[in-house]
Amino acid sequence: MDGAGATHGLHEHLRDLNNMRRTVCFTTGWTITDEDEKAIARLPERAWETSLKQNGSLQEGSSWPS
Repeated sequence: MDGAGATHGLHEHLRDLNNMRRTVCFTTGWTITDEDEKAIARLPERAWETSLKQNGSLQEGSSWPS
């Protein structure tokens, strides 16, 4: 979903659909602003981890805050 779907209520609903027989996965994205970029740039190097692909393998050249 895009940022328009990024509400606590929707995320909670999707999370609550999980049960022993079903796992619901979802992602939410938004447009990163200059302010976001500045905040990300302030994160220390130790805050980052290597990103993983959906199959669990390493995503080369990509990292994500831990």
